[in-house]
Amino acid sequence: MTAPEPIATGTLAQTPLAHLLVYLDQKRLSGTLAVWLDELPGAEPKKHDRILLLKGCPVAGRLIEPVATLREGLLKLFSRSRAPYAFYETNLLGDDRISGRVDPMSLITESLRSTAHEEVVDQVLERFGGARLRLVPGTDLKRYEFAADERALIELLQAEPADIESLVEGCGLHSPRARRVLYLLAISKAVMPFDAGAPAQAPRSKPSAPAEQAAAAEPPAGAGAAPPEPAQEESEAIDVDVPPADFAAGGIADDDGPLHGRLDRLQSIPPPPEALADEVKQRWLRVVAKGRLIENQNYFEMLDLDKDAKSSDARAKFYQMAKEWHPDRLPAEMQSLRDYVQIIFSYLSEASAALGDEQQRIKYVQTVREGGGTPATERLMQTILDTAMEYERALVMSRKHEFDEALEVMRKILSVVKDEPDYHAMNAWLMMQKFPGQEAPLPKMLESVNRALELFERHERANMLKAQILRRMGKQSEALKYFRLVADINPRNIEAVREVRVHTMRTSTPPDAQRKGKKGKDKGKEESGVGGLLGKLFKRD
Repeated sequence: MTAPEPIATGTLAQTPLAHLLVYLDQKRLSGTLAVWLDELPGAEPKKHDRILLLKGCPVAGRLIEPVATLREGLLKLFSRSRAPYAFYETNLLGDDRISGRVDPMSLITESLRSTAHEEVVDQVLERFGGARLRLVPGTDLKRYEFAADERALIELLQAEPADIESLVEGCGLHSPRARRVLYLLAISKAVMPFDAGAPAQAPRSKPSAPAEQAAAAEPPAGAGAAPPEPAQEESEAIDVDVPPADFAAGGIADDDGPLHGRLDRLQSIPPPPEALADEVKQRWLRVVAKGRLIENQNYFEMLDLDKDAKSSDARAKFYQMAKEWHPDRLPAEMQSLRDYVQIIFSYLSEASAALGDEQQRIKYVQTVREGGGTPATERLMQTILDTAMEYERALVMSRKHEFDEALEVMRKILSVVKDEPDYHAMNAWLMMQKFPGQEAPLPKMLESVNRALELFERHERANMLKAQILRRMGKQSEALKYFRLVADINPRNIEAVREVRVHTMRTSTPPDAQRKGKKGKDKGKEESGVGGLLGKLFKRD
């Protein structure tokens, strides 16, 4: 199998890590970011760290140095200033990884308290000149996790627009640290120049072609598309040297790999034959029980250890258990179980390797605290990551109008993950785009939408799609019910609100129109002579 090609490459000298993470976050890209060590000029890159991102958020890593948490490992990367990097649209981590979920904004905030390339900070802030700055409306400041003293600077910005020098002098922070906070707000487009007369813009460089392409790669408008986000005021752009995600081929395999096979096989261990001696039968039953439990056990439970057991305890327990669980120790009557016992022993060996090394044990304890650490949770996480990345790939295909290919990706996704309403709704939407006319497989589309609504009855996109499908089927009154529901869920869904308004206008006559109609009738009667004469004859006091 050939190695995947990166969709973006560069160096941290051209694009500092903070800029790179902001770009990936704002474009919500999924894939693997590889970052090499700072090498001597002209040297061939060797060791590198790999970070798996899901919609721009780091969720796992395969790191050169052993660390207790993913966050700790990522913080170490900010010290690099000229290292090469590459971004791949697929998962390249493998099994030896540390898991977690790290908000890139809070990560950069923490990194700037100890490490910063001041020349980069200066270059970014110089672009604002002496312009007064203000916060961009709608900025989610919680993501940055600013400390109390850093929030003093934010409060100054919120109080009134001010230039960089005034903000640095008035916030009470040490000057370099205050400038770093402003730098982070700038590269994440959370501040913009302000002028009392008109929005002032610092000099801007022309956006790169890749940046323009990425901006153009938005979800398609029209039927079933999500409503547009509120327009934001234009802010100072910070160019980041990363091409947009023009995702390459790849994706979910038709099976779930060797781990999936190991787990399935352990659930099919046969019961012991009746003719076995009682001692051998009891040992056979222990194999059956261990096989059924082990996929839901963490390494401590596999080795029958307490969670505060030390590395030496893990090594000693493994040597003790190996006397029973090593495949070569099976009696002749149990040789048919050798393959099953080999799988169990491989798990015990993994547990011993992880817990028997103190650094690995510390890292693994953190994984258990975060709710992972068992084969079942690892497989579930891998499945979730892989399907989420495939879903992003289907979205990209839809933007290119590659609906057949996108539907095939969704078929694979839905064969693995059956309980995610977004995936069923997306499947129906793709069919709607592929078949815009009357030849559409409407019952099949409705089936996908109904499944999404079974999982989440107030799913906006699924309800919108159901309304559109019912309208195509000629069931106008039923369709209106779902248009109304969408308008209730999201009053800013323009299409749903318009459908409800048009129906209301067609089925009811406003009071003004009623009065106007009555006057017209009366006038007609007067012109014919009937209204005037009879009105006088039968006039009431």
